[in-house]
Amino acid sequence: MGKEKKKKEVVEKKEIDLQEQKTLEDDAEIIDLKDIDLEEAQEVFLIVKIAHTLYAFQSASVKEILYNPRIDPLPFMPPYIAGLINRHGEPFVLFNPHVLFENENTVKNIVIIIDSEEKFGIQVSGVETFFLGKISELTYDSMFRSSFFSFSIPFDGHEVSVINPFSFLELLNKEIKNT
Repeated sequence: MGKEKKKKEVVEKKEIDLQEQKTLEDDAEIIDLKDIDLEEAQEVFLIVKIAHTLYAFQSASVKEILYNPRIDPLPFMPPYIAGLINRHGEPFVLFNPHVLFENENTVKNIVIIIDSEEKFGIQVSGVETFFLGKISELTYDSMFRSSFFSFSIPFDGHEVSVINPFSFLELLNKEIKNT
């Protein structure tokens, strides 16, 4: 009798799973790319300063902005690793991009936490604003042969480079493999 009860529970669970999947499929919105007007499509960017230069992050990649978190230094790390920060009991690696871009360490203690399973943040000097930019105005040029940048956006009369936050992880992985 116990086996029949278990079989019945398994069948009921499968039926519930199928019902949930059907509900998810019914709720899913199918977007046809033909319906998107690329001239009007927009994306939100977070404009930041690193030292005295403006940069941007795609806002979808930003999870949190922290002001003055405690940074615990890590010994024997490349100079662009500022250390670790503790976020809700979890360690996050902190990158200082100014060391890579300008070969000096002059940023303030503001951290952009990247929305990723890798748990890392990027140190910046200041948070300027959120900016709604048109996708049709993105610029891809030879400057972006560097993996640190994805493209640029026009902002307040300037071309602002959009940082690819995952490029810092790629650089660290390459250095680890080469040691």
